Amino acid sequence: MEPAGAPTLGPKALADRATEDLTFIRRAMERASDFTAVPGWGGVAMGLTALAAAAVALRTRSNSQWLGIWVAAAVVAASIGVSTMLRKARAAGSSLNSAVGRRFAAAFCPAVVAGALATVALVRAGQTGLLPGFWLLLYGSAVASGGALSVAPVRAMGIGFLLLGGAALFAPQAGGTCSSPPGSASSRSRSGCGSRGNMAAKTERRRGAVSTRAAQPATDRAPLPELDRVIHERMRLAIVSALAAAPSLSFAELKQLLGATDGNLSVHARKLEDAGYVAFTKGFQDRSPRTVYRLTASGRRAFQRYLTHLEALVAHSRPR
Repeated sequence: MEPAGAPTLGPKALADRATEDLTFIRRAMERASDFTAVPGWGGVAMGLTALAAAAVALRTRSNSQWLGIWVAAAVVAASIGVSTMLRKARAAGSSLNSAVGRRFAAAFCPAVVAGALATVALVRAGQTGLLPGFWLLLYGSAVASGGALSVAPVRAMGIGFLLLGGAALFAPQAGGTCSSPPGSASSRSRSGCGSRGNMAAKTERRRGAVSTRAAQPATDRAPLPELDRVIHERMRLAIVSALAAAPSLSFAELKQLLGATDGNLSVHARKLEDAGYVAFTKGFQDRSPRTVYRLTASGRRAFQRYLTHLEALVAHSRPR
């Protein structure tokens, strides 16, 4: 029985009240299933940590220093995030170990673990310039996944990090960047934070182009063959050329033709003998010792190859 004097609700009022109660219950259940301990000001502090790390990393001179700064910044940011989440959860009378907290961790952590493994793999592969893009991309994935169990702003923040990571990975290549290691190739090639790195990269590319043109005037032609270093030395080339024009020549004849000293001619003739390009015979003429040199079949083939290589060099240097 209702107490005396209590107002009696009509059918319409009862229906309105029931609708309000159902709405309240549904919202309460939604709040209970959302992870609301994501820290707002804690996120701001984590972002400031990243900005400070970027400013310090920009002045480093080695990959190890650069990576150490970002690893330290990640540890500091993670400490800030966990401590502020604990504080917010306690203030709301909940726990991070609740069912929704465990679901949030299960959605958030896999991408973070993937980021750590990717960091190790990219560092070992020497691709440290890709790290900033991967970090943003995987952190965005973690926040977006965890945001599915949290409020809408968290999901939006995760999507924002995903977009930034994609932009960092596929941005047009330009100069240096404050997020890439100073010693990596990508720190000289990716779009960055200052014109000094950009100018350095352009200068380096121009130097590389000039040196390439100097070494190989026409890049669309076949590579040049390697010259025979045994024959290429000037005195040995003169000996082989003289012997190629005559069946044989004596030591005295070679000395007179080439204007060489005894010692110089002997040293270079011995090198040609050791290579199997020249053979000699010793004898006597008018009771005086006489050494006669001739080209071997191997030496004649080597001399012909050398001439072919020289012709290729001349043809290669001619403008088309």
